[in-house]
Order: sequence, then structure tokens, then C-alpha cells
Amino acid sequence: MINHGKTKLVSASIILIAFIFTSIFIIPVFAAIDKTPPKISGVSVPKKDIKNVRVKIIWNTDEPASSKVEYGTGTSYGKSKANKINNIDEQVTSHVVSLTGLTPNTIYHFRVNSKDIANNSVVSGDFTFTTAGGPGTPTSDTSKKCGDGVCGCGEYRQNCVSDCPKDWWKPKPGMTWQWQLQGTIDTSFQVDVYDLDLFDAPQNVINKLRAAGRKVICYFSAGSWEDWRKDEGSFPETVKGKENGWPGERWLDIRRIDILGPIMQARLQKAKSRGCDAVEPDNVDGYDNGTGFPLTYRDQLIYNQWLAEEAHKLGLSIGLKNDVGQVRDLEQCFDWALSEQAFQYNEYKELKPFVSAGKTVFGVEYVGYGQYPAVFCPKANAEKFSWLFKKESLDAWRQSCH
Repeated sequence: MINHGKTKLVSASIILIAFIFTSIFIIPVFAAIDKTPPKISGVSVPKKDIKNVRVKIIWNTDEPASSKVEYGTGTSYGKSKANKINNIDEQVTSHVVSLTGLTPNTIYHFRVNSKDIANNSVVSGDFTFTTAGGPGTPTSDTSKKCGDGVCGCGEYRQNCVSDCPKDWWKPKPGMTWQWQLQGTIDTSFQVDVYDLDLFDAPQNVINKLRAAGRKVICYFSAGSWEDWRKDEGSFPETVKGKENGWPGERWLDIRRIDILGPIMQARLQKAKSRGCDAVEPDNVDGYDNGTGFPLTYRDQLIYNQWLAEEAHKLGLSIGLKNDVGQVRDLEQCFDWALSEQAFQYNEYKELKPFVSAGKTVFGVEYVGYGQYPAVFCPKANAEKFSWLFKKESLDAWRQSCH
């Protein structure tokens, strides 16, 4: 038999408890819904991050909020850039937004916008910055294509030699790889490609990898002087500029191909003789950094095109390292790309022309910079990039997005 009186009593008790719980806990929570927008502070464009065609804008908020910059050559702005993760606004207190595709030596206006999770937003006042650089500006020429027996590219196509090889390696999107420049080379990874130091990698290791069907990329610096290399005495003092942030390393005056040309040709020949399938010339974005020389966009374009031509003459594949500001002009010249920290600086979309052209984009994010595979790997895989998570020492340790 059901005791209806007892049931009613229990039901009333439950209702009373629910009312008390709502009064004590739920109502105060709703009463305390956040209606205060974030506070913006420290808006700036660090001098070291003002380049010819890109800048980084930073600011802080007193609570986690989104990162958006509106910018243009006037106070009507017209363009905007927001940092998103899987198409959702990131929520951070330290904000960094990279603007790319800018015009050298131009005054830009900008303002920053941050919105918290409760949808309270705040917009800063107007700020300005002036991009670096001089007369050099982008000059795309899509009618000139590299590959298929053409050694030269852009302004250097006229220098093509008739016996240029036609079968250098041209990697497609989705390649797996390992990048190790220091320590004993670990050859156990089942990957398509190894990227090793041109000077330091043991010859027997290169031979072993190639015998196992791996492709070998050989790293060297084409835009900086390194005091520990065997050929360091070949560089006269006149082509050495400012230190580039690494001990014993200084930027080079890449306008002086008459001086640097023979040195770089010897390095490329070394790569060929060691059995490297490809080369990774580093520091090829000096125009976008404080080198101590008045390098222009065009100076860098010419030097990088020259490097591509010289590599292709030897039947070597060549990758564009970083230099995201010149991708639209140089994709046609290079066989693949390699980028560092493109997700950290939200520059990864600049690399998409390589994938669209059927070329591999290799990349890496480094430990200790707030980047995690669970966040950047889904984006990298969606773009068909080949991305790693590594220590800056570039030893054998790795995590792969594949």
C-alpha cells in the first residue's frame, strides 16, 4: 500500500530543500554575473618586432580575453586580425597578434579589441607604427615558374643552364620527418625524411639513412657567419653584420653575392658530394631583421632566388626556411618550406601556398613557449602540414603530429 501522506511530506521536503539551495547558491551566482569588460594595458609594438612587411602587437588584460587587432593606413582601419583556436577566440591575458603582408616604410593605424568569456568587450584608443624598409617592395611574377629543368627563378631565370637536372626531389604534402642538429643521430625513427647538419652529420649515418630509403636534408646557414665552421675564415669582415642572437653568429650582407656566392656554392657542392637529397639554408630573412645592413625586400628576394638556382643546378632540392613575408614571391622557386613557431606567432596561414602547389610544409613548435601538440596538431594536420614538437636544442627528442 502506498502511503500518500508520507509521499506528500517527502515531496514538500524536497521542494523546500530545492528552494533553500536556490536561494543560497543559485540566485547569488546569477546576481554576480560578470558585466565588467577587461582592462587593457601595455599596448605596444616592440621595436625589435617591426619588420618591413610584418609586425607584432602586444598588450595585456586583467582577465582572460580574446585577441583582435584592427589596422589600416587610416583611422577607418579596414582590416583586422584575430587569434583563434579551432575558430574559437582564444582567451589569454598576454596578447600577441602578428600582422603580415604590410607595405615597407608605411605608417599604419591600429587599435586592439579584447572580449572576455561573458561577452564584455573593450576597444583601445588609436595607435600607430611605421614599418621598416626602404624602396624595396614585393614584385610577384607568377609567369615565371621553377622546376622541370629550369634552374633559375624570377630575375635569375635568364641564367638557366641547358644541362640543368630535371629530377631533383620534390616532396609532396604529408611527409613524415625528423629534425636533429645536435647529439648522436638516432636513426630509429620510421620517417620519410631526416634533416641533419651539413657539416656535423657523420657520413656513415647519411649513407645508412639513404640505404634505408630515407631522404636526407642537409642544414647550413646561408645568411649568417658562424665562428665554429671550418670555412669561417672565408668570410671577410666587410660582410659580417650584427649578432643575430646566437653565440658566435653574425648576419651577412647578402647583397654581396660576389663575395658570398663562391662560399655558398662550395657548401652546396659539399651537400651534393655527401649524398644529401636537399638543403635547408637558414637565416634567409635578414631583410626582416636588424642585420646592421640596409637590406631591402628585393635584396633578399634576389639572394634567395640565387640560392634556389644554384641548388637546382646541382640537382638538389631546396626549402624556404621561415621568411613567411616572401612566400608569395618565392614559393615558385622553392621545393618545400620549413617554418619555426608559425602557430605560436599565428603565421601558419602564410605557408598555405606551398600546400596548394603540392609541396610539403615542414614545421616545428618548441617546448617552453606555451604551445602544446593537443592544440596545434589538429590545425597542422588540417592544413596538411608536417609538424613536430621539439626542444630548441634540436636533439633526438621529438613528438610528431602524424
